[in-house]
Amino acid sequence: MSLPARLGWGLALLAALSVLAPALAFAAWVRWEQQGRLAVAQVNLQADLVSQGEAWERRLKEESAVLVRRLHESSPAVRDAGTLRAWAPSALAEAHLDLLWVLSEDGSILACGHWPARAGGRQMSLRTLPAGQPQVRRMAFRDRDVTGLVLARPITWNEQTAWLVVGLDLNRAAASPPAAHTRLAIQPAGEDAGAARQDESGRRLLFAAVPLVAGDAAAPHLAGRRPGPLPLPPLPVAMLAVLVLAAAVAAGGGGAWLGRRALAPLSHLDEMAAALSRGRLEMELDGSPVDEFGSLAESFNRMIVALRHQRRELETTARLAAWRDAARRLAHEVKNPLAPIRLSMENLIHARVHAPGRFPELFQEECRTILDEVDALTRLVDTFSRFARLPEPQRRATPAALAARQVVRLHRDAAPGVELQLEIIGDPGIAELDPDLVGQVLKNLVLNALAAVPPAGGRVWVRCEGHEDAVSYQVCDNGPGIPAGMRDHIFEPRVSSRPGGTGLGLAVAKQIVTAHGGRLDMETSGEGTCFTVRLPRTPAVGKES
Repeated sequence: MSLPARLGWGLALLAALSVLAPALAFAAWVRWEQQGRLAVAQVNLQADLVSQGEAWERRLKEESAVLVRRLHESSPAVRDAGTLRAWAPSALAEAHLDLLWVLSEDGSILACGHWPARAGGRQMSLRTLPAGQPQVRRMAFRDRDVTGLVLARPITWNEQTAWLVVGLDLNRAAASPPAAHTRLAIQPAGEDAGAARQDESGRRLLFAAVPLVAGDAAAPHLAGRRPGPLPLPPLPVAMLAVLVLAAAVAAGGGGAWLGRRALAPLSHLDEMAAALSRGRLEMELDGSPVDEFGSLAESFNRMIVALRHQRRELETTARLAAWRDAARRLAHEVKNPLAPIRLSMENLIHARVHAPGRFPELFQEECRTILDEVDALTRLVDTFSRFARLPEPQRRATPAALAARQVVRLHRDAAPGVELQLEIIGDPGIAELDPDLVGQVLKNLVLNALAAVPPAGGRVWVRCEGHEDAVSYQVCDNGPGIPAGMRDHIFEPRVSSRPGGTGLGLAVAKQIVTAHGGRLDMETSGEGTCFTVRLPRTPAVGKES
């Protein structure tokens, strides 16, 4: 083949590649963009379903609280069963709910708002509902079965304990979707949604399902379908030629700059996801509200808010468990002084009958024993009473370093031979806090540290440091550290590593810090222990924490 022919074929091949490469790149971009939009739409659908479930639960809690208050306020007029049964349908209509029962302790139906004829029957499945926690139940309703989201609250009626149970018919509630073009349905857990479908226009239908009760995978799911984003239109040939020329001009530095700019939000999202995996729930993902990354940021932020709610619920459950454990420990501690008291009384009775000559001597001795044990019981009850009646923080503008300075000054000579140091890092500034309660926290931490270090060579240091929106205090020592078996329970009541300790100091400190909206953390090893208190400069108002 001649050189002109080879040159002609070469130029033709080069021209074809110069057109084909951008065309293939554009086709790949269209596919990537379409997949990105589908992913964002899927996340939004999932978030809308979660928000819808939370809205139903919030509606139940709010309306049930209003009904309980109205029933208690009208208790003088609603005393007999007939009046209560007449009150139930009207209360149900005003609350805009679907289901309402008033149950006695044994499960008897005192009144039924949605089915008055059921009054006098029994409904034990509803009586076993946990108070204040929405649950899903399948139940009969006139001539059909309904799947209901129900919530029970304890009430006082006619000087007796009863239960008000309200609920929503989920199938009826699902008829009002959270967004346009969205279809909701209630489906059993584990049911397969089938392959992806398309609507009449050829758009893909997205599907998602979330459990109606958080944390219960066996509960029925709220399922939703919604049309996916519209497919991107193909690019005309003339515009493709323009893009080819623009790509040739800007292929150098412009391409790299655009690539870095396009991937910057994803890099930020990766950093936020890593922070989320470390338990940080106070951040928010910024994004433009007009692009897909902005929608993804909004969905990510909604997910963080949901995680905050779940963490608060877990903390509430943990606090209740801690109180139950504290009650068990208190009962155990109360039993200890009762044995010597009983024994002293039996000795006095026996001496009175069988050895009256020794009775005066025994009387003095045994009475001292009884008084000592009663004093021990009084101290124990007083300690728990102070823990239970901890006051709310009285916040006021206070120099952040003031509490640390006072605690160190008052306890510098508390432990001879132990070095107590204070370190103020920079200018901590002013913070809105209760100086008395914060001083109580630092005093407890310092006393614990002084008791933990050896008398000779012991060191305790207190640091105070200011941050942009918070102030932190740190109390560290060079003691032997906290035993491994106690580290996970160190903030629970009646847990102490000191002989003779009440085990309430750290529990009270944790409660005070939490009331300020802050955190109390602990790090320990065989070389010492550090407690870190982090408090916000201003109390959070109207913002998730």
